[in-house]
Amino acid sequence: MSDFLLFMLFSTFEGLAVYAAATYTFRINLRRYIWHTLLILEIINVQNYLARTELHEIATVAAPLLNILISILFFVVVVRAPLLWSGVMAVTGVVVIGVVQTSLIFGIFGGVDQMNTEITNTYLIQFLTGFVVVVTGNILYRRGFGFTFDFDKVLRFERLGVIVAMILTISFILGMMLLGDLRFNLVGFLVVLAGLLFFAIRRERTHGI
Repeated sequence: MSDFLLFMLFSTFEGLAVYAAATYTFRINLRRYIWHTLLILEIINVQNYLARTELHEIATVAAPLLNILISILFFVVVVRAPLLWSGVMAVTGVVVIGVVQTSLIFGIFGGVDQMNTEITNTYLIQFLTGFVVVVTGNILYRRGFGFTFDFDKVLRFERLGVIVAMILTISFILGMMLLGDLRFNLVGFLVVLAGLLFFAIRRERTHGI
């Protein structure tokens, strides 16, 4: 029972980081949707816990993919963002967390093997990830940083390009998780993040509102 409660608690910190990165990056105030966010995070955490205990091998790929799909649905239904925008937001949240979390693991433990010696190390990383991203994101949001553009203004052929890029990015993220190489993951997440920033800056300049 204690294992389940600890898993739920620290996974919530980690999940808040994902949603903070996804919303604050695009100038959306997470506080407006905090109770909805906490509810959806607990649903995600329960399915992650069940997948981890019952379907360990499949969970490595299935859980992250399902989390992204649930997040997209959340942004569409609750935040009322367009489907395309919701997909970009969900992927952005995952990528930002990937960069921050991988950097923390390297900086504190030097690698995944060292971190995995104690379950408390995993909880520490989850808590620090949530703290760093939520606090930093909130500060940047209050100071006016972030991207504000209308995806409805994106041309049809550009939307197709974004959809293809999203599919490739999600596939790339799942591939990195399967490989489990922390250095490769960090480089991969940084490359994807750079691509997302390039896209966001370009859209901001051409379709800013």
